[in-house]
Amino acid sequence: MNAKQTLNAIYNVVHVEIKYNPEWENGAGYLDYAVINTGINVGLVAKSITAQGRKILMIGTRFGTVVFFERYIEKDNNIVVQNMPDKIKKLYSGLLLSSVQFGVSIEALMTLTGYVVHSDGTCYMSSKNIGELIEDLFN
Repeated sequence: MNAKQTLNAIYNVVHVEIKYNPEWENGAGYLDYAVINTGINVGLVAKSITAQGRKILMIGTRFGTVVFFERYIEKDNNIVVQNMPDKIKKLYSGLLLSSVQFGVSIEALMTLTGYVVHSDGTCYMSSKNIGELIEDLFN
C-alpha cells in the first residue's frame, strides 16, 4: 500500500464531510490556510474534496487543523502531503516524511488520524488521533 491508497482507505470510512473552501489554498496547490480556518472541533476527523477532485483528511486540534491531501490528482501519482500547525510539526517531524518518496509517510497518516489500514484495504479506527492525544496532555 502506498500513501495515496492509505489516504483513500481512511477517506472512505470517515463520515464527517466538510464543504471545501477555496480560501484554504495558498496558490501553489497546498492547503496552508486550512490549518487555521476550517473550524473543525478538537479530535474530529473530517474529509473534504477540492474542486479538482483531490481528497483531503483533516483532524482538529487545539493548535489548529492537521491536513493531509493528495498533492496531484493523476492516478499514477501517489504523493500525499500535509499542512499542520508548527507546534505539531515540531513533534512529528521525523514521522512525517516518507523515506521512499517526497510526501507523507503511511505511518504518519495512520498515527495522526488514529486509523489502521491493512494491505487488503480494510480500514478502522484503532487509537486516538492527534487532536485527542494532545487533549490528553492537558487533562
